[in-house]
Amino acid sequence: MIHRFRINNFLSIREDVELNFRIPGTTPEMFCFKRSLSQSETFLPSVAVLIGPNGSGKTALLRAMVETVRFAATSFEQHRSVSGIPGFVPFLSPETK
Repeated sequence: MIHRFRINNFLSIREDVELNFRIPGTTPEMFCFKRSLSQSETFLPSVAVLIGPNGSGKTALLRAMVETVRFAATSFEQHRSVSGIPGFVPFLSPETK
């Protein structure tokens, strides 16, 4: 689960931009908020909406998130095939082998 996401110098975004998904502790507990798996005292929204005028960077922010996920999921596989680095399954903990 993503708690916060920060980018800068990506496409049209030059300055730091941070999305903080954590729900404030003073908010009443509701079905639309999910408890974080890594921090049990933190609640996160099940849906988030980006609102802003045209050209404000909404699409650039989403592209940055998609590229981050793509990089984390596939970069090792691409690098390993080129360099011959011995492989391992990324994000697989020793307990789940």
